[in-house]
Amino acid sequence: MKSDFSARPSALGYLYQTQYSLLLLLNNDSDAELALENLDDASFEDKGTPKELLQFKFHVKEITTLAEYSPELWKTLRVWATLVKENKVSPNSVVFSLLTTAEVKVGSVLELLCPHRQDKRETVCKALLHIAETSKNKDLKPAFEAFRGLSQENRQEMINSISLLDSSMDFGDIVRSIKKLLSVSVRYEHVDLVYERLEGWWLDRVVKHLLGYQPGTITRLETTQKIADIAEEYKADSLPIEFLDAVPGNAYDPANDQRMFVHQLRAIGVVPRRIELAVLDYYRAATQRSKWIREDLLVDEELEKYERRLEEEWERYSLACYEKVQGKDDDAALKECGREIYNKIETGFDIRIRPRVTAPYVMRGSYHMLANAQQPRVYWHPKFLEKISEILSKIPELK
Repeated sequence: MKSDFSARPSALGYLYQTQYSLLLLLNNDSDAELALENLDDASFEDKGTPKELLQFKFHVKEITTLAEYSPELWKTLRVWATLVKENKVSPNSVVFSLLTTAEVKVGSVLELLCPHRQDKRETVCKALLHIAETSKNKDLKPAFEAFRGLSQENRQEMINSISLLDSSMDFGDIVRSIKKLLSVSVRYEHVDLVYERLEGWWLDRVVKHLLGYQPGTITRLETTQKIADIAEEYKADSLPIEFLDAVPGNAYDPANDQRMFVHQLRAIGVVPRRIELAVLDYYRAATQRSKWIREDLLVDEELEKYERRLEEEWERYSLACYEKVQGKDDDAALKECGREIYNKIETGFDIRIRPRVTAPYVMRGSYHMLANAQQPRVYWHPKFLEKISEILSKIPELK
């Protein structure tokens, strides 16, 4: 059931404006600058001077017509006329664009405002002025007054500068068009993934722009650079890194953490804060690896091969450390040996799943995943395997 007061049309309108603006920015000149909800729904500027003002009108109904009496038209004209009246834009040096999913009514004078028609604009101006002077529509009275309030010269200049794009793209068309642009520099099988990342960045960028956290305009240069950065992560020698700042949803309780890799760290006496950092690495690596698998980004048992490389490097280094305490039963010395191995794993190794995957949490967290098995594939304390039975007996779910 839908409420009579549903904000659905407005919400869709804002999303439409946001998404369409991204497409227009990508299709614009290399030095294009976009501002949203400044002078208009959107505007393209050059060092603060508006060059094009854009109004977006999305209709939930598939078939909607636009005629010279339509409120949609007059509300748009009111915005533009007010800007001209207040000298915020010069009508002969800016393009006024109305992009609407509605279709101009056949035979309407508005057909003369479409981009391919630049003739008879005087006819349009006279017809609209007649409506503004004679209409009894009270709801549109402020719009009529704004239009009539312009000088004859400014009114005609504004009409001359209007570009009406009716039957504009719907959401699906916009997405397909953006993906087509991405396909020029992104491998075909990764276009959807790159678009998903770009869309997330774009929405965040728009919010920061509207809130003033990043003042100024959104430039085409920064947008295309972001696309290039994302695309780089999907090349053969790289993988996307998306969880550098991720944290588990629930508050962490280190005292009651019964996971094997945490028991391993307790066994060598590392400080609690290092355990918390290890948990973060584990969470980020597990989440990242799961996403790589879901998105089918790993090839030829790549993860298994990577883990075998991690195990081999751990074994080489740990055996050398274990030799130092061979035959000793001093728990302090054994813990010191275990910390030496763990310190090397945490800060000294740089074993990458692919050459350009440099995020440390991938390797660190993967080691913790290997250490978390019920029969650990890596361990730090030289005699940890001897302690497993005792540890397992204390874990409630394994009793």
